[in-house]
Amino acid sequence: MDTLAQVAVIAAFVLVFGGGFYGVFRHKASIKRTWKEFAEAHGLTLTEGALPQVSGTLEGRAFTMGASGGGAKQGVPTVVGFTISAGINGTVPAGLVAGKRGWSQGPGPVQTGDAGFDKAVWIECPDRAAALAWLTPARRAALLEVAELGAVALGPAQGQPARVARQQEGYKARREWFEDQRARFLKLAAALDG
Repeated sequence: MDTLAQVAVIAAFVLVFGGGFYGVFRHKASIKRTWKEFAEAHGLTLTEGALPQVSGTLEGRAFTMGASGGGAKQGVPTVVGFTISAGINGTVPAGLVAGKRGWSQGPGPVQTGDAGFDKAVWIECPDRAAALAWLTPARRAALLEVAELGAVALGPAQGQPARVARQQEGYKARREWFEDQRARFLKLAAALDG
């Protein structure tokens, strides 16, 4: 192989692999920038790293949002998901758990008598009477949306405050998507305030 051909092969190799590395670098920089802009726009604290997180207070309630990892490759967390949580203000029955009822689950421990609601939403609570009193028609409507989103509403338990939260696989590192999630969870939390 002559020298010119060797140079062409090396140049092609550098362009192909260098371009790939540059693309990965730009993508990671874009994700980092999106988290930073979101945190700054809402006065939230940003914890940077392989699994970025934002936290603080929005509209008078605790709020957290971030990437979640599962496992690790060579000591670096692998991003596999997304978490979001908005605090529910007021009195929520301790230990309450409300979320989507699985297709194979029977009736939940707390039944409201509303067949459509009871079929869609699983509710458990150590104090059944307190849960039933808390489940106003407006809150039941909000819990139907919580269930549709694959989220859960949680009463205070084990030192954690009441909140509406979701964990999911994957996320879109776009500002519009972050804003949609923020608005949706703050609205749900407000609808569930006690």
